[in-house]
Amino acid sequence: MKNISISKKLIMLLALPLIGLIIFSAINAQQSYREWRSLTQTEALMNVAVAIGDATHNLQIERGATAGFVQSKGERFANDLPGYRAETDQKSGCSRIIMLT
Repeated sequence: MKNISISKKLIMLLALPLIGLIIFSAINAQQSYREWRSLTQTEALMNVAVAIGDATHNLQIERGATAGFVQSKGERFANDLPGYRAETDQKSGCSRIIMLT
């Protein structure tokens, strides 16, 4: 050990902590990547859930207007129903697109 130069002794002294730091950093980076990937998937599923909720809400509005239209024998909701149907079709289309991506 006496024949080894000071620079080599310093390298040997610092090598073990540096290797430990590199291993710890790699494990931490891998764990962070897994968390990021999980959060990305969760965000995508939340977007699908919100789109389905919006489509369901519009279907309920259209259902209520249609029931009112039928019950009143065409006297009520005649002007509103086409707008409700168009909005429901749009929301349903958006839900399908989001689920396919």
